[in-house]
Amino acid sequence: MKAKIIQYKGVGEIEIVKTRRTRGMSLKIHPIRGVCVSIPHNWSYKGAEEVLKENRDWVNRSIQKLSATEKISAPFTEESNFKTKYHEVKILPWIGRDVTYTMREHVLSIYYPKNRDVLEFDIQENIRYLIEETYRKEAKQYLTTRLSYLAKKNNFEYGDVSIKNMKSRWGSCTVEDNINLSLHLMRIPEELSDYVMLHELCHTIHKNHSKKFWDLLCKVCKDAKVKDKEMRKYNAEVY
Repeated sequence: MKAKIIQYKGVGEIEIVKTRRTRGMSLKIHPIRGVCVSIPHNWSYKGAEEVLKENRDWVNRSIQKLSATEKISAPFTEESNFKTKYHEVKILPWIGRDVTYTMREHVLSIYYPKNRDVLEFDIQENIRYLIEETYRKEAKQYLTTRLSYLAKKNNFEYGDVSIKNMKSRWGSCTVEDNINLSLHLMRIPEELSDYVMLHELCHTIHKNHSKKFWDLLCKVCKDAKVKDKEMRKYNAEVY
């Protein structure tokens, strides 16, 4: 991946990285390399710099928000001991030029070019992408089945269910009673992912957080308000 380092007033160095997976501009704080901005492959660095200058308030707010969360995210290395719900993750060097993977017998093996530093921004981005895609596959199997079970057990009806890489919220319910679930529910205790799913199922009856909504949720989910507070300990952006 091509990259350019710029000096940004009030922040210091910002690394701008071109990637084919990005459709717009995104900002992250890398545990090792600091502030990194990803832009689409066909954008110019000059154009990206202008966008950053024009959106200085957004940059500063994003950095303040991310500094409180992403700084506790550890980078993935060969020494990492990380597991998804159903897979052990191994980070390994290989002779190829790209980041690739294999998935066999509940082991996700991710290979990065051995002539590069595993801590490089785009390598870490690719590793996280593959882990999130693994979570997505697991979620399509587990969350859809579990949602159906909880709905039938408690006499709820819903439309379609979608698994998305949502990081700002754990779930949502549309006016048509379609339910969206974050794949990151796979990273939290099952009793809490059940709580989120029951929360969204209750929204098929009550579209707001009124007393009637909470009465229904507390009826179908034991200690619902306690679980709601427990959810504040988790952040979909940090792992």
